[in-house]
Amino acid sequence: VNKGTVGFMSNDIEECHGKRFRSLINWIVRVDYDNPIFEHRSLLDISIGDRHIKALNEVTIHPKKLGCLLNVDMTISNPSDNNIVSMKGDGVIVSTSTGSTAYNLSAGGPILMPYMDALVVTPMNPFTMAARTIILDKRDYIILSTRDKHRVVVDGMETKGASKIEIRLSKD
Repeated sequence: VNKGTVGFMSNDIEECHGKRFRSLINWIVRVDYDNPIFEHRSLLDISIGDRHIKALNEVTIHPKKLGCLLNVDMTISNPSDNNIVSMKGDGVIVSTSTGSTAYNLSAGGPILMPYMDALVVTPMNPFTMAARTIILDKRDYIILSTRDKHRVVVDGMETKGASKIEIRLSKD
């Protein structure tokens, strides 16, 4: 969806309650049903407290107050192991392969091919020389936890935060 000069997801979908978007998709499917124009893309399943949210691009966690450092502990869980990484900086971006070309790329993260089922974790302006982007397999999931005051943004929309955020690739 292109709104302006950069083709990213547009706020028009939310602003119009999806009516225009749904009618456009219905028209495309009706007119050109045999020509596949839709691609499979990974989504994120995000649990923030008792809320469950899906995202196409990314979820970010930032300090509540601009200019403050955010301390985040990230637990990486996979079928065989758990690892805890502590990060300090301006926040963390967790994106899908689709989101790898958005905020993640602007923060110096890698570009993933759209068909890849992977999570990209990119620290924002880390307060250490050792912090680097991590690419995780679809079986991995992460838990971000902080005691600092923070903001959580999911696909460009700020949402109420919690001290613990669980993020994994969706089965949808």
